[in-house]
Amino acid sequence: MDDTEFHLENTESFRDLFDFNQPKSRLEDLIRHYGVKEGVISVSDQVGTQRETVTSRPAPVPYSSLSVSFSIRKVGLVLTTRTGKRTILEENRTREERLESTAKVLVLGLRDMLHQGDFRFG
Repeated sequence: MDDTEFHLENTESFRDLFDFNQPKSRLEDLIRHYGVKEGVISVSDQVGTQRETVTSRPAPVPYSSLSVSFSIRKVGLVLTTRTGKRTILEENRTREERLESTAKVLVLGLRDMLHQGDFRFG
């Protein structure tokens, strides 16, 4: 019954798995929170094209199209489109750096990309 690819023989392996996935998930949650607050991420899948014509602010990126690449020294914001996945932002980080500050840096980078016209979703 235990003979599957998900079975971890060593309890330290389970701890390593948790120590990696928990901060990654927390970072994704923080990016959603700060991104919605900043107006650069939408929680619905529909990007408002009407918003672009009414205001000068670019349309937000749907959260469902974003994911995070996470390692001890680097984090990245990954965009998934019909044509594939690509890393749109990447930042170096230290192990001691708080996830909140990392998330804010990525969200501000996304905001700058959207406002400068360097990036368009779609």
